[in-house]
Amino acid sequence: MEEKQRTRWLLAMPACADINESMQELTGATYSTSDQHKDLFVARKERDHKDTYEIFQYLNDYNPFVSEEGALHSVATGVTASASCNPHEARKVGEAILDKMMGQNAFDFVFRRKEQIERMGLKQLVVDGEKLKIDPQLLFQRLLILANNSDYSLDDLLKYELSAQPTALFDKHGLLRQANKPQLADALPSTSSNEGQQTRDSKPVYNVLDGCSLLHRFPWKGVKRLTL
Repeated sequence: MEEKQRTRWLLAMPACADINESMQELTGATYSTSDQHKDLFVARKERDHKDTYEIFQYLNDYNPFVSEEGALHSVATGVTASASCNPHEARKVGEAILDKMMGQNAFDFVFRRKEQIERMGLKQLVVDGEKLKIDPQLLFQRLLILANNSDYSLDDLLKYELSAQPTALFDKHGLLRQANKPQLADALPSTSSNEGQQTRDSKPVYNVLDGCSLLHRFPWKGVKRLTL
């Protein structure tokens, strides 16, 4: 007998067993169940065993318990968070903010950044007073290309900004910076000279014009603004 059969026998009522058997003989019907659950099939058991082994192998290569005691460790990237990183205390931090809001006007309350949780993705590196957001995954990919291709040098691969959003185009809040029209107007004459054109004949040249600047710099006689 299998385990499920023994369990069913123990949970049954032996006093009603004879009555049940007599009713089945009288009606000519047999009441029985079959093993039809898909989780008990051999193929499903083999798949579960294979998936469990893959998870074990992954955790063996990226052990999350090798970092310092109490420090958060990313299983996917292998990055260890700093001591100030506390997303696991989100409930505690949220309750502290709610306690501080008690008795205050909701429109006047200020959510200070130092009182909020700090995620690993928000950690920034400060170099010469400037905050830099480095993408570890992007850095790893470039180092991997360098290791597999000897034709590329380290200077060529790491000369670009190591950030998910270029700081020259986006501010610290992730918003697109406004265009600096005076600098663009000063740069156009220097880049459109004949001397610069001769040095770039072998490559395609793209001319960028500021339409608003042209409207103010040139006298458009006899032409309406809407026509332009």
